[in-house]
Amino acid sequence: VAVVGNGGVLPAASPQPVGSLAGRFEWDDGKPIAGARVQICGAPPTARPVGDRTPCADRPLLRSATTDDEGRFRLRDVAPATYYITLFPKKGRRWLISYSIRRTRVGPGEDRDSGTWRIQSRGNRS
Repeated sequence: VAVVGNGGVLPAASPQPVGSLAGRFEWDDGKPIAGARVQICGAPPTARPVGDRTPCADRPLLRSATTDDEGRFRLRDVAPATYYITLFPKKGRRWLISYSIRRTRVGPGEDRDSGTWRIQSRGNRS
């Protein structure tokens, strides 16, 4: 919106209602990935985080959760946006990152279920 000169008063911005994002992670053998760290962010995550930094550190719209015994996670109060999802298994060696193939959109006020994410276990669990 552009206002030139002594244009009219702009209406107040109206915030969009927040939603939620849920999903489930499992290994390729169907076993749930319990106790894993899950992060979402609204910009591409860092491919190789250094030290204790996470892939979504310093990215907009960062939210975090931990998977339950069934591999499920739920993030509440999620702003409407398209998100990248990252996962660090409890006994993992590295972060697993979703890029353009599987970004997840949460609309205003939407309770979004991203479904089940099947992860290859090779090199990702001890």
